Amino acid sequence: RLNTSNLRSLNLSELKFSSKEEFGEFLDILGQACPNLLNLNLNNFNLSLWSFPNMNFIRFVNVCSNLREINLSYCYFLNDTSLECL
Repeated sequence: RLNTSNLRSLNLSELKFSSKEEFGEFLDILGQACPNLLNLNLNNFNLSLWSFPNMNFIRFVNVCSNLREINLSYCYFLNDTSLECL
């Protein structure tokens, strides 16, 4: 079993999901698996076809309280509520 609890940096740029539910579940799992994450790259991550699972993003940011840098360049899916939690 892979131990990801000490993972500090993760590049998920241009990662694709088939639905907002799938991405929401991924964020929940990522938050649990990588609570010590410091840097996350979501560059060019586009879910504009769906309404973004903002509650999953907020939970993720709260669980990954050590997160210091997140690259959201060219991400058009976040709303004001998500950005305020950062």
